[in-house]
Amino acid sequence: MPLFVQKVLTTYTEEQINRYQYKISGPLLDRLDMIIEVHSLPEAIINQTRDAAAEASETVRQRVITAFNMQLKRHGVTNSALKTSDIEQFCGLAEKDKTLLQTATIKLGLSGRAIHRILKVARTIADLASCENIETRHLGEAISYRQKTNQSKSLM
Repeated sequence: MPLFVQKVLTTYTEEQINRYQYKISGPLLDRLDMIIEVHSLPEAIINQTRDAAAEASETVRQRVITAFNMQLKRHGVTNSALKTSDIEQFCGLAEKDKTLLQTATIKLGLSGRAIHRILKVARTIADLASCENIETRHLGEAISYRQKTNQSKSLM
C-alpha cells in the first residue's frame, strides 16, 4: 500500500471521514453520474496474472463504440447530453421498473436531477448490452452507482 494512503488511513478515524463525507453538498453530488467506493486491493491480488475469462480491452472498446453509435443514431447526441424533455422518450421504463425507481428515490432521498442521471446511466448500460429497452438489471445497476456507502440498502 502506498505510503500516502497508509498515512491517510492512520491519520483519520472512520468517524472523522464519515463526518467529512456528510458535509459534501447534495447539489454537488447530484451533478455526479456515479458515486462508487473503491477499496484498495491486497498487493498479492494486484500482482496476479489476468484471468483468462476476463473481457479483452479490444472487446470492451468495440462494445463502447457500438453503444456510442447507437446513441448518436437514436437521438443525435450521447445519453449524457440528453435534455430533460428527451429523457422520458429515450429512457422509458416498464411499470415494475418505475416502482423500483420510486422505491430508490424514497430510500436514497434522490432529487429530480439524480433520478435523471440514473435514467441516463441505465440507458447507457442498456446500450452497452445492445438492448433496445432499459431492463430491470440495467436500472438496478445504475441505482447502485448512486448509492453512497452510508446509504447502501437493499432495493430489490
